[in-house]
Amino acid sequence: MKDDDVSQECKNLISSLPTSDKDYTGKKLYNYQGSWFYPNTIQAILNFQKHFRARDSDIILASLPKSGTTWLKALVFAVVHRNKYAPNLVSHPLLSDNPHNLELPSPRIFATHVPFQKLPESLIDSPCKVVYVCRNIKDVLDMINEYIKGAYFCGPIEEQVLSYWKESLVNSNLVLFMRYEEMIEKPVAQVMRLADFLGCSFSEEEKQSSNLEANKIGTSTCGIAHHAFFRKGGVGDWKNHLTDEMARKINEMVEKKLEGSGLKFD
Repeated sequence: MKDDDVSQECKNLISSLPTSDKDYTGKKLYNYQGSWFYPNTIQAILNFQKHFRARDSDIILASLPKSGTTWLKALVFAVVHRNKYAPNLVSHPLLSDNPHNLELPSPRIFATHVPFQKLPESLIDSPCKVVYVCRNIKDVLDMINEYIKGAYFCGPIEEQVLSYWKESLVNSNLVLFMRYEEMIEKPVAQVMRLADFLGCSFSEEEKQSSNLEANKIGTSTCGIAHHAFFRKGGVGDWKNHLTDEMARKINEMVEKKLEGSGLKFD
């Protein structure tokens, strides 16, 4: 969706919102409910909030960009559909297609970067499942900067993370809070935990990898090259890109924002 495709309702809303200076592409961002978005993203959020009708079996994957969403989507698809493809693994869709193209069939798997409060009420009030993957803030900032060069941002990082963290504490049946670093360190245990939350527990190890040829070529249904969803995926790579002073300032900012929440980053 282009910025000039927004509805009149959205234009009226945008005219009342605080705006930023132009980014490096010459575009402005607007502050909607505490987060900064381009006009087309605000339109998408309005459409999502107004028209999305959750099904009881839906699975919503939430994260900041470059936090392991594509990997998580592959894991979720493999877990919930494992019985369907177990008899003939050579025909498994993940061997030939990118996880972002595999939202259907039911259970539907959707991915979003919006804070918990911006999810549609039909979703929050339903029995569907929300899985949030959290990653070290410094690694996220490093990845976002490299991937989009500051052209896009999903709002205050701490507020976005905290919205799902707090909800997971009061409503563990709805929201599962996962850490990228724990998924790297103990993948089997975390996949088991994921399967238990989704109501499809299993005891047999099931290997899954995102380093497939299908993810290196072609484009997704939204026109983004498959390879753009992946990077090295290492833990602590921020050390190769951020100075000690930058890391110190980020740590101070994050500690202040997370104070009293019980959530900590290594």
